[in-house]
Amino acid sequence: RTMLRTGYVNGDGFTSELSPGYHRYPFIGMMRAAGVARRAGIDFYREQRFKAMFDLPLKIMLPDLTLPRLNDGGSVSLASEEWVSLYEEASSWYGDENYLALLNMIYRAGLKRNSIAALLHGRKELPPLTLILGESQFLPHSGAAMLRSPLNDWNLYLKNDRGESGHRHPDALNMLLFANGEEAFPGTGSPLYGDAAYLQWYTQTIAHNTLTLNTASQRLRPLKKAPELGLSHWGVSAAQAAAEQPPALLRRTLVMTPRAIVDIFRVTSPETVSVADWTLHLNGALSADAHAEKSADALIPADRLTALQSAKQYWPHQGYKYLTDLMALPADRDLHATLTQPKGGKVDIWLAPAISGGKLYRANGPGIESGQKMPLLLQRREELTGSVFTAVYAPYQHRPTVRSVRFLTPSTSAEQTAVEITHQHGKDLILSAAPPQKFSQGGATLDGALGCEIQHAGGQLVLLRGREWKSIGLEITLAEAGEIIINLSGSEPQIHNAGNQSVKGIIKINGREKTFATPPAR
Repeated sequence: RTMLRTGYVNGDGFTSELSPGYHRYPFIGMMRAAGVARRAGIDFYREQRFKAMFDLPLKIMLPDLTLPRLNDGGSVSLASEEWVSLYEEASSWYGDENYLALLNMIYRAGLKRNSIAALLHGRKELPPLTLILGESQFLPHSGAAMLRSPLNDWNLYLKNDRGESGHRHPDALNMLLFANGEEAFPGTGSPLYGDAAYLQWYTQTIAHNTLTLNTASQRLRPLKKAPELGLSHWGVSAAQAAAEQPPALLRRTLVMTPRAIVDIFRVTSPETVSVADWTLHLNGALSADAHAEKSADALIPADRLTALQSAKQYWPHQGYKYLTDLMALPADRDLHATLTQPKGGKVDIWLAPAISGGKLYRANGPGIESGQKMPLLLQRREELTGSVFTAVYAPYQHRPTVRSVRFLTPSTSAEQTAVEITHQHGKDLILSAAPPQKFSQGGATLDGALGCEIQHAGGQLVLLRGREWKSIGLEITLAEAGEIIINLSGSEPQIHNAGNQSVKGIIKINGREKTFATPPAR
């Protein structure tokens, strides 16, 4: 109980390593202690955080029964004897239908039901339940968000953890994508600790899908890590988090629509940042619609490397020496590339250009497992105090779902960003601002931090974090800034309030005005 009540297990049910691989080890010990205590009349399993430890893997589980590769954890599958034994016993304690549905899913995947835990604690017959991963998950105590699409198997994980153990990685605002039955933009986790690349690559920032400043890995304990937004309903989701990494503040905003994912990564600093490197690691084969030329650029200049060596850095190359086959791509215009995944699925990728002095590379780096290689994209911006890296991702199986992407604002400013996505059902428009402000692009006006107008087969959705959204034939005005999603598909608007305060406002559709008031979400 001390481990539960003193913070080793947080309010989300995650152990302080914030690593699925290291979640199981203390869990097994607690399970054994709970079993012994129960025989002495102590219902240890009734502790709320103890049950939360069982719920946590289901909140972050991927559709293939694996858990994201986070921090020092490698590959973790719930379809294993160790995890099945835990849930067989837990299902007898709690009778939770989600646990029973998970067991069904695991056994249907091929694992035999012959564990001692099933014999001693499990039901004779499992009810025919189906596990539904359900809505997006926002884990404030862990600083993480799992955005889930109800229309396909997309799972997008934004990692901004507050890990306190020695197993954490310097990867604030890391992003992972599962799509088409497998990891598309994977987390690298860690291979065996004896692997030569374990400390030199896997525990460096450049090995993750995030931002590296001044060619130096991030601080393990940033001055500030804060989840700022978690909003999901009717097939659209958004998450935002910030982290201070001196000399800059990093902020990442992710928006998942039914057709695509928009990724907005800002860097702002009171002083000049000499180099900012945005990396995207890809599981599969990469092709691009632009000519790539072999590059002789030194990603870490010789004088910088010498300075790091003189400072007796253990890994003066900060992982950069593991980047091979460096190729330069045009950086002054939009890039469209396609990832072909090992199982045949694809992800279209669009990157906004770097207008002044930016560079764009493709390269290879170590893969998920030791000895593998994976392609990556690296965008570099130099001599900046503020900038924004904007990208769009559109997974698909057979035919592309997105026809075109336009980046409507220049990437020289970190404050305003606008993206227009054209697909078979119309257009999606996303406007983002930091700090919140009023600006117009693409025929719409946002007064706030984030606004999205999404067209789909059944009608229209609007996501607003702020006070106002205006477009052709539509005006939404809130009395005070709020976080809402509005479904305009039916005869009457439906409003989902994701904030802690009630929201009042006015909706005007083609001149027809309707007032509304919604209670807080919780």
